[in-house]
Amino acid sequence: MVESAEAVVLLLLLLMLLWMLVFAVVEELMMMLEALKVLIIVVLVDLVVVMLVVLVVVVVAVLVVVVSFLVLLGILVGMLLELVVKLAGDLVVVELLVVVVLVVLVVLLGS
Repeated sequence: MVESAEAVVLLLLLLMLLWMLVFAVVEELMMMLEALKVLIIVVLVDLVVVMLVVLVVVVVAVLVVVVSFLVLLGILVGMLLELVVKLAGDLVVVELLVVVVLVVLVVLLGS
């Protein structure tokens, strides 16, 4: 009878140890899951920040190209006006050329 009582107590102690081990493993898994959630959130935030930075860089690059094109176009128009003034010497021709250039610019920028 004493041996069976000792066996029952030993079995209960073993079950208690097993329960503590399972509880510790589950607790560790939950902590790892929380860390994984935080890691996923950090990665997503970093991805959004990188995408925004790339978007800003692309927009700035496009603006630089457009401004450079407009500056070059202005230089070419100025050179053309200077050439027309030298060749024609008539103010009506210069005014007509300015109107044509402005119409072309409006059409190009409007499309």
